[in-house]
Amino acid sequence: MRKSAENNICFVANFGKTEFFEGIAEKLKEKGIGIFWITVNRRLYVYLKERYPESRILLINKKYINIPSDAIDDFKLQGLVFGDRVLRHMPVDGIKYLTNIQRPLYEFVASNNIDHIFGEVTWAHEILILRLVNRRKELRCRYLNPATIRIPNGRFAFFEDEYQAVLFERPRNGNSRAEQPIIKLEKPDYLKLNDNLLRKSRSMKARLARIKRFFTRENIDALDPTLMDDDWLRFKMRIREEWNKETYRFVNTSELNEFGGKKFALVTLHKQPEASIDVLGRYYDDQFRNIFNIRRFLPADWPVLVKEHTNAIGDRSYGFYRRLQKIPGIYILNEKTDSHEAIRRSELVITVSGTVAYEAALMGKTAFTLVPTFFNRLPHCRHVTLEDFRAADSVRDLMARAEEGDDDFARWLFRNSFRGIISDPHSNPACMTEENINYVAGAMMEALKDDALSGDDKRSLADKMETVTAR
Repeated sequence: MRKSAENNICFVANFGKTEFFEGIAEKLKEKGIGIFWITVNRRLYVYLKERYPESRILLINKKYINIPSDAIDDFKLQGLVFGDRVLRHMPVDGIKYLTNIQRPLYEFVASNNIDHIFGEVTWAHEILILRLVNRRKELRCRYLNPATIRIPNGRFAFFEDEYQAVLFERPRNGNSRAEQPIIKLEKPDYLKLNDNLLRKSRSMKARLARIKRFFTRENIDALDPTLMDDDWLRFKMRIREEWNKETYRFVNTSELNEFGGKKFALVTLHKQPEASIDVLGRYYDDQFRNIFNIRRFLPADWPVLVKEHTNAIGDRSYGFYRRLQKIPGIYILNEKTDSHEAIRRSELVITVSGTVAYEAALMGKTAFTLVPTFFNRLPHCRHVTLEDFRAADSVRDLMARAEEGDDDFARWLFRNSFRGIISDPHSNPACMTEENINYVAGAMMEALKDDALSGDDKRSLADKMETVTAR
């Protein structure tokens, strides 16, 4: 049961996505939904104050480092700090910050009878909010992360967990589709959008603009815990990134044709830092160590082809690739190689949490993910751990287990996902169309209604996560 008949919801503001969320909030206000906000940025706070009463906005910036408060619970803060791309550079203050914002967050949710919070799972404070409302059952609040389901394009779901492995499932109403829906294999739209943004970012004009912003400190809010305000550290990171981009051209890469009819495993690298590896892949975020362990497990006569993410060139040093290539049997695949062609020719695909495993399973190819994902429900797609590597007699043993899966996956996915684009105006301007805002706002209304109907009969998130992990 919910706390009251009235729905009060809260959005966690996040840079450009705030404008997108605000467009949805306006639609929900028309339906009588109470809107609240949590933000860590002063500029966004001012922007929101022009549209909402100040009492409906909570600003939790770095000033809380110096406002001591007792922790509400043990939320494994060290893991959150070291997984955050900014707080990891200030771990002592990061722990203080995440400790001291717990009480203000708790009181804001409780005093305003907020029953749903919508936000991302990228930054440490977002994951803390999710853990807080999930752990403290007396709040009767649920954190939902609206995010793309990757394939098919133009659909999204509400994820209940910080690893985007557990979808919010709608109650079964008995109205099953007459025909089984089909998931068409396609490359996610966001890949092309990201490639376009990457090309623009590498232009001389874009590089000069970044240099200008660095010296003018444009958009830098020193109290925003998601922004790097240490000029020397920012400088070193920018120089290192540019140097890595320039030296990548000297990496000796291979082409698919060089391997003829050999059996090989395809391993794809994640962009890093990025939520897909630092959050979703927590404890498997050392990509060099992952590949080293994969190489140790696979047959000696299987080459391991490592494909770089085109958007990640600049994240890793030339030395990273050289160290990999010194391990017998590991080759760096040309980053421009068509990923679908590489999957088709492979014997096995391995990734931490990447879409490549989803694509492989749709092709009928065996794929392993090192962390749980929602598409592990598919036949041919299995979540494996280092303990699985240790216990299995051979890779064939694990691959045989991956054949099992949910043949009704497509029906389940369509039933529990919605039409719409989740993005921000910079990454994908299409998210701001009236049509898309209506789609997403309508989906949120449905989620609120479905959650109220399901009430306390729903399994706990821990139970759902255990089910996902067991697949």
